[in-house]
Amino acid sequence: MNQLAIRLESLAKRLFYTAVSVCSLLAFFSGQTLLGAENFGEVVVYANNSATLLGNVTINGEAATTDDTVAIYVGDELRSKQKITSVYAGVAYVNALVNCKGGEETITFKVHDASADAVIQVPDGSATISPGLTVGTFGDEVLIKAIGESEETESEET
Repeated sequence: MNQLAIRLESLAKRLFYTAVSVCSLLAFFSGQTLLGAENFGEVVVYANNSATLLGNVTINGEAATTDDTVAIYVGDELRSKQKITSVYAGVAYVNALVNCKGGEETITFKVHDASADAVIQVPDGSATISPGLTVGTFGDEVLIKAIGESEETESEET
């Protein structure tokens, strides 16, 4: 009977670790973390119409981290979301393809601060995009300054 209990315990551990591994892989390939994941929703896609954004992201004056995510909107429509691409010499860069409907559009931003699991507003940040346009260059990035207290996220509301 003891051998059976040991084998069942071993099997249970292997199943647990397999499940954790599968969940981790799914989270990795979806670009999200299991804990503290952003919940901006699904990006609206306009096929073959995109602009490129290169931005410098701060949260309350500090460089964002590679765990943080920038959401890019036209009005209330989510057009892109992208994790911080890299942090170099104290500067957090985001490089994102932004879906365009056509013509010139004004984009605004929100930032998910993963360490606080909170969405922070970008009160003074906007840019104009159109299909094929690149907004921001290395050394002259679009400034995305998330400032203030967090908004309530859906996970906090439930």
